[in-house]
Amino acid sequence: MGSRGLLYPVTVSADQVAFVRRSLLDLNAHSYRLHQRRAEYLRKKELFTNKRFLAEATEKLFGPRREYVLPADPRRRGRRRGAKILLLELREVNRRPFNLVVFQTASPRPQPHIRCFVGHRFTGRIEETFRHNLAELASALRLRVTYGDFDGAAVELIGSLRRQIAGHDFCLFDNRDTTQPSKPNVYIEAGMAFATRKPFVMCHYRREVWPSDFAGVTYLPYDTYRDLFRELYLKLPGFVRRYVQAR
Repeated sequence: MGSRGLLYPVTVSADQVAFVRRSLLDLNAHSYRLHQRRAEYLRKKELFTNKRFLAEATEKLFGPRREYVLPADPRRRGRRRGAKILLLELREVNRRPFNLVVFQTASPRPQPHIRCFVGHRFTGRIEETFRHNLAELASALRLRVTYGDFDGAAVELIGSLRRQIAGHDFCLFDNRDTTQPSKPNVYIEAGMAFATRKPFVMCHYRREVWPSDFAGVTYLPYDTYRDLFRELYLKLPGFVRRYVQAR
């Protein structure tokens, strides 16, 4: 038996329901602040405080498929079914797991994947966690991710890097573990994107030194992967619309 007499499914705990409720209200409030859609905000807020809905959604989110298909709004004609709430299973750099709840909007027709070139420091713990998290997020946002393999400054490698970046819609770089010890390859990749005017986002780990040459670059400062991937989920769609799709 859950809080206030709500009977949860056997596989769902009151803590899981509370987590889903907090996550949905937080995401919806963020959407409201961005778009000022008061009527839609209030309708969703009412839905997200409905105990039956929360129990059903939580059971689906913590089930094998980790998704809940939102019901169509009968007051909006022509709205297609398929909008979803997804539960992403992510990891901190120390491999401690955490969850992130996100929306995936419906589309009237299939959308092409946005191609994203990614550069980061090659270490075991970063490859195991950062790449895992990005794969989860990329699936939710319909991104096609390619990881850079730049590991030197030879002319043929520079040329290959230029071609790789040119073949993508935008780039994402992470500077974690790039200064202790100094491993500047990520900055070389970002510099190439900057020189070729390819839109890019730099994920800036707060313990790293931010280079003065990158003043004015779009960057997301973070301390934990929980912070980083929440911000990426919230801000990447707007970045893509502004700097990729509007070009």
